[in-house]
Amino acid sequence: MNSPAGTTQSSSLLKPSDGRHPETCMHTEIHWFSATRATLLSSAVTILATSCATPPPVDPIQPSASALARVVSETPLGRIERGYNLEMMAIGSLCVSPDSRHVMWVQPEHGKQVAVVDGRKQTRYDWIDVPGRQSFSPDSQHWTYLAKQGDKVFAVVDGKETELPYYDQSLWARRLAQRVSGEHIAYAAKKDGKRYWVVDGQAQKTYDEVSGYFLFSPDGRHFIYPARQGKKDTLVRDGQEIGTYDFVEEIAFSEDGKRSAFVAGKGERPKEPWYSIAMGVLETGAALVALDPNIRHKPIIVDKGKRHVVLDGQEGPPYDSITSLTFSSEGRRFAYKARRGREWVVVIDSREEPRVFNYVTRQPIRFSPDGKRVAYVGGRGNELVAVVDGSEMVFEDIVEGPIFSPDGQHVAIVPIEGHVYYVLLDGKRGKNYYAGVRHLLWPAAKPVSVVFSPNSQHSVYWAEDKPSFVGPSVVPTSALKPVVSVVWDAIEGKIWDQIPGRIVFDSDDRFHYVAAKAGREGIDLCLVEERVP
Repeated sequence: MNSPAGTTQSSSLLKPSDGRHPETCMHTEIHWFSATRATLLSSAVTILATSCATPPPVDPIQPSASALARVVSETPLGRIERGYNLEMMAIGSLCVSPDSRHVMWVQPEHGKQVAVVDGRKQTRYDWIDVPGRQSFSPDSQHWTYLAKQGDKVFAVVDGKETELPYYDQSLWARRLAQRVSGEHIAYAAKKDGKRYWVVDGQAQKTYDEVSGYFLFSPDGRHFIYPARQGKKDTLVRDGQEIGTYDFVEEIAFSEDGKRSAFVAGKGERPKEPWYSIAMGVLETGAALVALDPNIRHKPIIVDKGKRHVVLDGQEGPPYDSITSLTFSSEGRRFAYKARRGREWVVVIDSREEPRVFNYVTRQPIRFSPDGKRVAYVGGRGNELVAVVDGSEMVFEDIVEGPIFSPDGQHVAIVPIEGHVYYVLLDGKRGKNYYAGVRHLLWPAAKPVSVVFSPNSQHSVYWAEDKPSFVGPSVVPTSALKPVVSVVWDAIEGKIWDQIPGRIVFDSDDRFHYVAAKAGREGIDLCLVEERVP
């Protein structure tokens, strides 16, 4: 933590080519005047546009005067009360809305389960399934979950029950089996041995099998899903069959819903052989007996099929594997990752990039907001290669990025070197941060959550210091309590235990996020809003 800031670097890679508890979370305003905090990770990520109409760029290490006078207000969103089983279920199911203003979790109560939305308990049910990121609609105005009472299954939207007749409970564990987009609801049903999807109360055509994979377009006007009939997969869009293939994998819509793409396979569908399944059962059983939560079984998948992308009805070239279907935000450009043999490439606008990788990561392909720039990450040996506009930079590992600013002129990457990570912004390196084992109890949290202001002149992120030892009465199942703070122009704000979501800018000088603070009575969740006076 006390290691000095890294030296400034320059690289063409990063430059453009052209029930609430007010006693803990009081609704107050606090001024932060300290320029540094010895116990926190600190660094700047201040972005200033380079055009003549804006101030010159600021060194990302130096604190700004405006951040010194930042005003912080806190509004309680609810408390996760103490109790091992309650905390484990609540933390594991915790969801934050896309706009980072609402939270929802599920907790046990009197032998049943109850959903809690912004601190308010809902109706108790025998069983509740929170559908992950689909718990809130894209505009954050609606919330939903699946609930079971007796032999009936309901979709609960904004507290209102809608019974789901013939709900296919064989897909119960698959959270993708239910979708809510605004006021649209879809679920998989089973009747007389046949399976089908029901969309907004309308039963679709029956098939031998349907998977849990169903996709609404971002605007909610279209939907698409694959279904199995005999030995073939049929792709259905808006209730109409658009093609039959040996198997169908990944599907994607453009943001306006006008374009779609999917991966179609030819040959035998990938499968796990019986001996791999048997080994998985044995290893899972042994882990349960030994009370070991880390099940180390890696299934063996026999895959001899070929794949190609179908974009707007046009088929692309064959590959052994395809993933990461990505449209640019305006919908004009399209890219994906593909493997031929042991070599991976990135395909952009139907053309293979010349760079070859040994493997790819989960880091997505990213286009700048105007679609003119593109960035992606691939792996060679023990190193990761970040590619921006055709230029490469090599790192040991990458936590986050590359990320473009709204005007497309700035790029941020968060690499790892040894035991530290740092923010690299337009070639300038920030301070070293501790890169220890992440806190696994908060799966909703982003690694760093670097976010640019709308005018691209500033950015914020949250940084986590080395965990400190605390008693089990403060943090469940762990004696290591992380120290987290939001960094704005090299100035840290209030210390939190976790920030289980992303930071959202409201204007060029205002942003907000959800934060958590553990105490003796429980874990308090607050909506935190920060601004320059």
